[in-house]
Amino acid sequence: MGKSSYRYFSVTLAAGQVLPINVYARYITILSNSIATNPEISIGGDQFETIKAGLSIELPEGDMVQEIQLRNPSAGLMTLTFALSAGKIVDSSLSISGSINIIDMTAAATGSLNVEAAVGAAQAVALAANPSRKSFSIQANPANTGNIYVSYFTGVDATHYKYILQPGQVLNDDQWKGAVYVFGSAAGQNYCPQEETL
Repeated sequence: MGKSSYRYFSVTLAAGQVLPINVYARYITILSNSIATNPEISIGGDQFETIKAGLSIELPEGDMVQEIQLRNPSAGLMTLTFALSAGKIVDSSLSISGSINIIDMTAAATGSLNVEAAVGAAQAVALAANPSRKSFSIQANPANTGNIYVSYFTGVDATHYKYILQPGQVLNDDQWKGAVYVFGSAAGQNYCPQEETL
């Protein structure tokens, strides 16, 4: 086998059969196995070890296998497909069986479009805690003359906050399910909260 060579094998082994293969390779990959029992492999005369489909063996840089032996430890026939190469082998095939439930979270979400509210220099609750919340947003009115301070904990003011919304800015969050508090840098700072729920 040359430096960039690749060989693909498909073999059927009888119960207990050992199959020697003379090869010059650095990578060995078992691609598939027809039965649930895993085959066993011996590399370069070492003891037999179990290897299952999907696993690869990479020898250290500069080392090459010259012989492998595959053994079927089961009581029935075993068909294996495997690849040997001097270069790395990547199997990107994918097989999925069974049923998969896929939920379109966008279609499943519901919510409320809240009415614009005003906040001044006193804490207000923009959104109550909601364990069913998927996401929320708070939009500061572009005509505001000051800022809106936002916190996920009570006690928000101009020096204790998580976010500052300047006129026209919006806060989006798809993680927090607790209450959301706001505080205005001056009276009459308008904002519109909205949340989506599952």
